[in-house]
Amino acid sequence: MSARNETIQKLREELELIKTYTLQDERALEAETKASEEADKGAFTSKEAALTDELRRLQDELKNKKQANKEAEEALRKKKVKYEGEAAAWIAKYDTDMEEKDREISALRLIYEEERKELTRLENYFNKLMQEREAALAEERKKAEERARQQAQMATLSKAATMLQKIWRGKCARRDAEKKKGGKGGKKKK
Repeated sequence: MSARNETIQKLREELELIKTYTLQDERALEAETKASEEADKGAFTSKEAALTDELRRLQDELKNKKQANKEAEEALRKKKVKYEGEAAAWIAKYDTDMEEKDREISALRLIYEEERKELTRLENYFNKLMQEREAALAEERKKAEERARQQAQMATLSKAATMLQKIWRGKCARRDAEKKKGGKGGKKKK
């Protein structure tokens, strides 16, 4: 038994030693954990404060940017409305001008059509007059040719008549001359 008691005693001492080491390790671990927690808590607090400051700064920056963007958006909306109004005015002016030009073009087309009809009428009248003039000139040429032919015939007839008259007068003159001569010693008839 004594060996057994010694073993038990030894085991109890070892157990006490293990409990002591474990308690020391546990305390050291708790102290280390507490120190780590304190360090982590300090780091967390400082980081939290830095992040909170960063968050406030970013929120202020966001607020300022939102305000600036709101103002810029409002200004751009006003510009948009202004430009839309100007564009509508230009479109209305363009439409008015185009309607006026369309009316002018229509009026000019009517004038053009009337003048074209008048031109056609005058061209037809002129062509008719030219045909009549050509016909009259052709008729005049024919008459002139006929007169020239008749005058040529008359001239020929006149020359022939003159010639006949010359011959007749010559014959009459020779006969009268023979009579005069014959009366003095003219030919005797058998």
